[in-house]
Amino acid sequence: YGKPMVVVCHNTHLPTFRHMAAGQTALAVYNSLWMQAEAVLFFAEYPKSVRPARSLVVRPPVFAAEYKAKPGGAVTLINCNP
Repeated sequence: YGKPMVVVCHNTHLPTFRHMAAGQTALAVYNSLWMQAEAVLFFAEYPKSVRPARSLVVRPPVFAAEYKAKPGGAVTLINCNP
């Protein structure tokens, strides 16, 4: 459509990087430094891919009050992946 495209990269699934590296992306937005580092590895593995001219790291907001818990003697780890 002739407009600059911004791609938000929030996971390391191959389609995320393929869309970002297809050649039309003006800005890649990563949700962490780790994701940005993973993109560097992707471009090393797929050198014919087109790097966006610009990139930016924007971390999602975390509001401490929403995660406040009573201190206890155990930690619960919840993994949402199957």
